[in-house]
Amino acid sequence: TITSTDGTEKIYKYSTSGTSGDLNADGTINIKALTNAATTAAQVKIAIESANGHNGKIEATVSTAAVTLVQNAAGTLAGVEIFIRYRERNS
Repeated sequence: TITSTDGTEKIYKYSTSGTSGDLNADGTINIKALTNAATTAAQVKIAIESANGHNGKIEATVSTAAVTLVQNAAGTLAGVEIFIRYRERNS
């Protein structure tokens, strides 16, 4: 669950099917988990910035397997960065 400073709350859910940014049947926003951390991080950005996601209220940037989120909406936490890093899971 990610909540932007204006109170917009969205629940994102990883899946191995569908398209990132699409609505799942349960109302969550799909993030298509791909075969490695870098491509999955890129899918997180797509989902968050999609029309069903935060749609411009939160900006996501990707560097390899890391996603940084920045609030674009006004409020006490505007401009605060959230950093997410993905790692490959060993079998």
